[in-house]
Amino acid sequence: MCFGAVAGYTPPPCQTVNVTAGATTPVTGTFTPSAATGQTGVGLLRVTTSPALPSQIVVDDVPMDRYGLDWLEIAPGPHTVCFTHVEGYTEPGCQDVNVTAGATTTVTGTFTQRGFLRVLTSPALPGTITINGLPANDWGLYTDLPVGTYNICWGFVAGHFIPACQQATISAGQTTTKTGTYG
Repeated sequence: MCFGAVAGYTPPPCQTVNVTAGATTPVTGTFTPSAATGQTGVGLLRVTTSPALPSQIVVDDVPMDRYGLDWLEIAPGPHTVCFTHVEGYTEPGCQDVNVTAGATTTVTGTFTQRGFLRVLTSPALPGTITINGLPANDWGLYTDLPVGTYNICWGFVAGHFIPACQQATISAGQTTTKTGTYG
């Protein structure tokens, strides 16, 4: 891990960091006061999420910080900014931006709130549940989906009548529950 130049300070040397799965690896870089100049010929990239969500920001296929980037010094030119999925929301598509030296380029990733669908079988049986004709799970499911209307169906279970398909209307931030009662 390396630290960039900052006006008035000499950056610390690069450090080799071992990252362990499931653990936080703290890294400290101690800057020394000096007459050093900061980086030149760079632009600033400011990235935010709207609403503020813990989406990891990815710039040019490199994972960056979560929630946003605060004035990242970056080479001028074209860059691609992407956002990772956050449960309960649909993430925005990647955005191509052009950073200009000496200027700040601002990017906002606007997320759309989804709703939740809970589907049950009654009694609890291994019937395959389909959403708009595509298998989603057996027995039941709980998932987030974009706002809209979906056709929910239950599959065959030996010795039981198949429940009728039902329409489920999903609203932002709300849970819609549908139960298929087997006879």
